[in-house]
Amino acid sequence: MPRFITIISVAFALLVLNACTSSYERVTQPASEQAFLHLTGNFMGTVLIINSQDPITLREGKTRTFQLEGQRFAAFEVSPGPLHVQIYRNDRVLINRELYVSNGNAVAIRVP
Repeated sequence: MPRFITIISVAFALLVLNACTSSYERVTQPASEQAFLHLTGNFMGTVLIINSQDPITLREGKTRTFQLEGQRFAAFEVSPGPLHVQIYRNDRVLINRELYVSNGNAVAIRVP
């Protein structure tokens, strides 16, 4: 019986010693400066212009897309802040919107 009490006492002492000497490290990750513009609908065969940058032609087989809940999307990484989005098809304006995208968020536009 005294040996059992000694074993329990030593185990408890080791447990307390381990709990008191363990350390906690706090790590803070900086927020990434990115946001996304998602296009859905009939966007293939259109031209996308974001903030007067060079036009992006959206073509089948050339534009990376993904499926979400049965809908097809194209995603473009943009800088957080105000966006001027224009989408053309055959020199006709389909979308001409002013948007604001906050850090870490995505804005979706349905193309007719």
